[in-house]
Amino acid sequence: MKKFLEFFMILVFTMSITTGCFAAESETEENNTADFLLTMQVGNPMMTVNGTESEIDPGRGTVPVIQNDRTLVPVRAIVEAMGGSVNWDEETQTALLELSGDIITLTLGSQTAFFNETAHTLDVTPVSINDRTMLPIRFIAESFQFDVEWDGETQTITIKKSAHETTDPAVTPEETGKTLVVYYSATGNTEEVANYIAAAANADVFELEPADPYTSDDLNWTDESSRVVYEHDNPDERDVELVSATVPNWESYDTVFIGYPIWWGIAAWPVDGFVEANDFTGKTVIPFCTSSSSGLGESGQLLADMAGTGNWLEGIRFRSGASESDVTAWVNTLGLDSSSENTSDSKTLVVYFSMPETTEPDNMTEEEANSTVVIDGEVLGNTQYMAYVIAENTGADIFRIEPETPYPTDHDTLVDQAAEEQDNNARPAIKDQIENLADYDTVFLGYPNWWGDMPMILYSFLEQYDLSGKTVIPFNTHGGSGFSNTINTIRSLEPEADVLDGLSISRNQIQDAEAEIVEWVNGLDI
Repeated sequence: MKKFLEFFMILVFTMSITTGCFAAESETEENNTADFLLTMQVGNPMMTVNGTESEIDPGRGTVPVIQNDRTLVPVRAIVEAMGGSVNWDEETQTALLELSGDIITLTLGSQTAFFNETAHTLDVTPVSINDRTMLPIRFIAESFQFDVEWDGETQTITIKKSAHETTDPAVTPEETGKTLVVYYSATGNTEEVANYIAAAANADVFELEPADPYTSDDLNWTDESSRVVYEHDNPDERDVELVSATVPNWESYDTVFIGYPIWWGIAAWPVDGFVEANDFTGKTVIPFCTSSSSGLGESGQLLADMAGTGNWLEGIRFRSGASESDVTAWVNTLGLDSSSENTSDSKTLVVYFSMPETTEPDNMTEEEANSTVVIDGEVLGNTQYMAYVIAENTGADIFRIEPETPYPTDHDTLVDQAAEEQDNNARPAIKDQIENLADYDTVFLGYPNWWGDMPMILYSFLEQYDLSGKTVIPFNTHGGSGFSNTINTIRSLEPEADVLDGLSISRNQIQDAEAEIVEWVNGLDI
């Protein structure tokens, strides 16, 4: 059991203080009809909840403060005022926030947060400052269906939930036809595959966690005195209690993947409790396992027999360290009706320019490493990697912009040539052509930031092709300059296109940015 949080955690109000992007009106008709209205002011130890004033941090006088253009406020008072609770697991450095049956899980130092069992990538990593854990208030409040506003002039934070936003669950139609990935992972291999499946199938995720977690010593199958060996030798001891075997909105899922490592030729037994506790009637169940050598064997059939309900398919075994491309390819063969698929007649194209400065993964220089991502021994340019992730998660076609005369892969030579092209406002010729551009309604356009601008070959592309009437979604990689002014440049070159703001990722973050890219893509209305 997680023990109760004994110190105040702090929420990061994730917005720039200087922009005033979320400026709130001082008094609005909407505020007057709010079910819940909480206001706080930077430097003031008091907060007002539904007209009643109280201390934010009773007896300690903690006040909201501004630090690095972020407003920090105590979380326990906020969440409890909302009607929720806060718990802290010291061993895992994890905060558990619960309200109305919904649970938010955030871990110190991790940019991945969970709302119920769905993973989200935060724009702020929870950190510890002066014995306070810093958490993102906008993610928390909006996940719990509250509104968050910032008044830069008065430095006031407003958190509210309006009466007209409240719905009656009894009359809200239940969403059905969804896909769920359930998994138990002992060493992380099954978890990795589960997340790949979830991304490919647009599925929710539910992790099976033993109430008494297995340690590395517990999992040492070569030690005759270890926990797993004892449980293997004594089948009556395999009844592993789970933190939870209950999936929220279980009835809404038509397809359920169940993943596990193979232990002695069968599914790791922490899965058994979940299978026995749930009714799979009307569901298609697809088992998958990870193993360094053993196959799926009869593990799936044994689970199906244990369940007694559901349409259980044959399933598959993945090797330890399976690649995302292999997992995605398998999911695509299943013919699932994923809501992430484009069901209209419109098509999407990913166009990109990327220049890795080497094709050799070993013994890279620092400059070469900065320009590349290595996946399963294959060297990809930073922007090339982004393009592949986008295409994979949108089902888009892909086109690489390549010059007729190839660029050099030597760093210094490439830099000199690129700088010369920019100085001369050059238009390098493009090697291949897009023959069916009219077929595409949406075009992702990717490029690196070179000296605060697009590479000159992007100008060649945009002057050669008319993107009028299309939705253009830029994406880029950079060494610290973001998009610079390139979005406006694209809009000026393609004035009849709908050019969105796009996604920019630092070369220092790109290696671990897959989840961020996928979440961004899934949030686009295309």
